[in-house]
Amino acid sequence: MIDFKTIVLGATGSVEDWARTLRTPAPDLPALTAEEKEDAHRRGISDEDYARRLLLERLADGRWRERGERLGEIVKEVMKPLEAEYPLKTVLAEVSKGRWTVRFVGPHGIEDVHLDGQLVDDLINFDAPEDAENLRVRILTSLGRAEFVQG
Repeated sequence: MIDFKTIVLGATGSVEDWARTLRTPAPDLPALTAEEKEDAHRRGISDEDYARRLLLERLADGRWRERGERLGEIVKEVMKPLEAEYPLKTVLAEVSKGRWTVRFVGPHGIEDVHLDGQLVDDLINFDAPEDAENLRVRILTSLGRAEFVQG
């Protein structure tokens, strides 16, 4: 059960997202609202192309959101000993910056820990124990709880 919020900023489509978008038959594309149709016409874009762009954005956002949810579950696992003191509240993906932020509500209020995109990619893609340990050390050090690093 996910009990934290996942926010994605600047999601970008992958090659697979683009391919899926281009393969989607026109009748299966998202229906445009009146405002979206007006925006498409104002920009000189066909309704179908605009709908494909919307589909691409949804696919990209969904993929990044899934990664954020997976990261959150990993964070919760490595923080289990301090879960009551530092509950995870938000996982933020800043895609264009290649950065992730995990937000806890600690004893002194909101505490953000910034994570390098490469560490997160390794965690999600390879699930190696040393990556989880690197995450644990990074979080504990950032929260000023280095006394737990050795344990």
